[in-house]
Amino acid sequence: MHAEGDGVAVGWRHLDIDLLHGVCDALASRLACPRALKAARRVSRHWEAAVNAHLTHLCPPSEVDARGLRALPGKFGSVTGLRLRDVTDEGLAALGVFPGLKALRLEYCRRVTEGGIGALGRLTTLADLRLLDFRAYTRRSSRAACAIQTGPQVLSRLVGLAHLDVELCWPFADGGLLCLTALTRLSFLRLLGCDAVTVEGLASLARLSRLESLELGAGLHGRCGGITNASAQVLTALRGLRHIGLVGCAIDGGLQCAAEWPNLTSVDLSDCPAVRGVGIRGLSAIPALREVRLRRTLKAHLLSDDDLTPITSLTSLTLLDLADARKLSNRSMATVGGLTSLRHLALQGCNNVDDLGVECLTTLQGLQYLDIGMVWAISDRGMRHVGSLQGLTFLRASGLLGVGDPGFRHLLQLKSLRYLAVNACPRMSNVGLQYIGGITSLTLLDLACCTSLTNSGLEHLAGLSSLMELNLAACQGIDSAGVQQLQTLVGNEDLLVMGPSLLSYLGRSGSFPFR
Repeated sequence: MHAEGDGVAVGWRHLDIDLLHGVCDALASRLACPRALKAARRVSRHWEAAVNAHLTHLCPPSEVDARGLRALPGKFGSVTGLRLRDVTDEGLAALGVFPGLKALRLEYCRRVTEGGIGALGRLTTLADLRLLDFRAYTRRSSRAACAIQTGPQVLSRLVGLAHLDVELCWPFADGGLLCLTALTRLSFLRLLGCDAVTVEGLASLARLSRLESLELGAGLHGRCGGITNASAQVLTALRGLRHIGLVGCAIDGGLQCAAEWPNLTSVDLSDCPAVRGVGIRGLSAIPALREVRLRRTLKAHLLSDDDLTPITSLTSLTLLDLADARKLSNRSMATVGGLTSLRHLALQGCNNVDDLGVECLTTLQGLQYLDIGMVWAISDRGMRHVGSLQGLTFLRASGLLGVGDPGFRHLLQLKSLRYLAVNACPRMSNVGLQYIGGITSLTLLDLACCTSLTNSGLEHLAGLSSLMELNLAACQGIDSAGVQQLQTLVGNEDLLVMGPSLLSYLGRSGSFPFR
């Protein structure tokens, strides 16, 4: 660094940009990338200019209007990706000033009209487009609706798209799917809003020969009555599929044709009201299958132990989501315990599972993610078995009414644990915090609604030097003084503490990783 005059540093501009990148990479490894970039921009006007010149993705605040959007390319010349919320027709028209825009995400744009959607069709450099919730609410009805009818036709002009995700924007019918067949470069297609799609419409998707991931559904826990067993047979024409999701669709026996997808590794059948043993037997014919999601299938009540039995042949399975399958018992856990390749297991709300069922899972020594939230029959004894899964990095043990401080003591064995959610555990006290404070690898901790905790208990967390986020929402015995003391003890300026007010929890829960 050089200095001139009265010791004012003027040589920052000569620092190698690689040094800046090194600083950002180091801080990013501590889950602080956005703040790292902000800090780097504050070093000097030269580093600010350097960072601005190298930023490729921006997420402007929602209050930025069309004029503000037009000014961005002059300051951030390398931007190729934007994430915008509540943008208007004028804002969409302003996006034309970004000459190399490749990725665009638009969320909750409920003021957009047909004219604004038309402006999207001029962004011909786009390769990745994600649209979330363009529905407008009217005074006459609390139900959301979208008056936009030309969405699929506009999207058909974006022939460079490889990734298209449209959720709750406009209803897709067969004609809309036909429009999308012009997008021959698509490898990823996700459409939630396919209420009116039929077999004939799905047949047109066979023209998308590069498609590797396809997800269709009604969205917002709706039902796709038009996507049935016959639809699955039609979709087998997409021979390159690696992932298929038929969320909320009326399908079961049609999955017998699943073996005709030779490259399939992932299936999502969440909220499908008809999936039973017949459909799961169809999946068992794909030995290379690695991910199966059956979350809330048939409102979770009719998926039985017998239905799940065929899954034992899927020896390569790494992810299994059975959340809210309330009819499954310990017998199913014995079945799951034989899938020793599992890395991710979700059992949230499986209320017929108890300590004996958890013991069946101790064979899964490669497990990294476990969700046993709201499995009320688990007690302290069951947590001893959880503690034996020493490869866990993520554990959600929320709402365990039968687990107290002795049970949480077993978590001390989880030396690699980074994410822990024990929110809404009424028997968790300051003694339990003492045990959790010994899990020094933690980076995120959720203690929301643990009403027995007090300020003095937070002192036990002083050794969590790697902690980045802590949720204390609705912890009635903790106040701002306790939070300030904890931040001082931990000595981590980047620690984000949420709560302890319930309002804070509800307002920011979307940014916290524990759902």
